[in-house]
Amino acid sequence: MEEIHCIFCANSKEKPFWVENGFTGRKCLTCGLVFISPRPTETEMRSLYENGTAGGATSEQHLEYSYAQTLYNRSILRVIQKHIVSGSLLEIGPGGGRFCKMAKEAGFSVHGIETNRVLAATISERYKISVECGSASDPTLFPGKKFDVIFHKDVLSHLHDPITTFKNMYNKLNDNGIMVFETGNGADLSRFWCSFIGRLSYPEHVFLFGRKNINTLLNKTGFTPLSCVSYSALFAITLNRLLKMIHRLQLRGVPKQQQPDRTSAPKNIGHSVARETISFKEKIRGYILYTTNYRLRGFFPANWPCSMIIVAQKKVPGVIGSNTSCKKP
Repeated sequence: MEEIHCIFCANSKEKPFWVENGFTGRKCLTCGLVFISPRPTETEMRSLYENGTAGGATSEQHLEYSYAQTLYNRSILRVIQKHIVSGSLLEIGPGGGRFCKMAKEAGFSVHGIETNRVLAATISERYKISVECGSASDPTLFPGKKFDVIFHKDVLSHLHDPITTFKNMYNKLNDNGIMVFETGNGADLSRFWCSFIGRLSYPEHVFLFGRKNINTLLNKTGFTPLSCVSYSALFAITLNRLLKMIHRLQLRGVPKQQQPDRTSAPKNIGHSVARETISFKEKIRGYILYTTNYRLRGFFPANWPCSMIIVAQKKVPGVIGSNTSCKKP
């Protein structure tokens, strides 16, 4: 375990913000950044990710086909192609590799960095995409390789050293290359909304950022924000809670030993067949999930739960960039 302070305001005062799983998130009273302290070391957490035993989805779940994820991947690809139509693309944390596959089919030269060994091996074998197992902060991965696009989804809050990692991404981009990423606005939320969400995924989420924090991070690491689009997460959170409640009701009375075990990945998962066909019912469900996550914009205050998709460009010395900031449209 290690103790840390705000990465932006090292000498600032802080206060306890949220306690979960025995870990305390502290809020910087100057910039509002939320961070766990004390927290597991990066080596300890990396071991969990490499073996697929960190919280959230299992390796098996990451590899399952999802129509909602397909719709999301299409929308992200459109966002990227507004700036760069083709070129080299690096995804940080590709999970099951579906976006990598779609970007490859669209003409991009695709690479990936994945901490989960099973997923890294599966993507490489299944989609013939170069994926290295390691951390995004490691500058030795893909040595000498430069990219036109770096994409990551729900990765920022997992980074033990966001400033160093973003500087590493900066160095891996070609001049005028772009970084596209999605993250939540956890640091902007009140304790009421944290209670409504139910969990903040400690200790996997070592940082929670707000809009102000993201602007600061981009500025410190050499990026110019080009766009920031916010999507309300309220309906998605409510729907997720409803589905979990229905699932619990369905399992009521079923002996525990007969309930499906989704706590670990099956053996030989790397050789499993990638399912591409889905039923009409699955399509409807996927469309509803996608719509509640990524089609509801601008209806709620900025301090309510939301997802943000940010496009930032690598600053070129001597060139004046955009003054766009990450704020609610």
